[in-house]
Amino acid sequence: MNKIGWYFAKIRSKLFHNQEIINNYYRRKGVTIGKNCLICCNILTKESNLISIGDNVTISTNVSFVTHDNSIKYVITGKSDLFGKIKIGSNCFIGQSAIIL
Repeated sequence: MNKIGWYFAKIRSKLFHNQEIINNYYRRKGVTIGKNCLICCNILTKESNLISIGDNVTISTNVSFVTHDNSIKYVITGKSDLFGKIKIGSNCFIGQSAIIL
């Protein structure tokens, strides 16, 4: 269902030539986004509230954000998954197919 909402926001942003439509979609999902950002891929995760993006950031296509480590419960019994925040500062460019942990 998240992909349908993302595609709809992307189409609306293209029709109205307004990137803020996509940025506002991410903000409603819990992502903290600064001013003047260009995001060219779907950055949502199950824990979208753990993602913070500064001002003047460009994120290229096919970028993945991983906010959890699902492997710890297989290594150490009785432990749960680890979660961490992703904070991207201002004036950054993230290239195509990057994986941000």
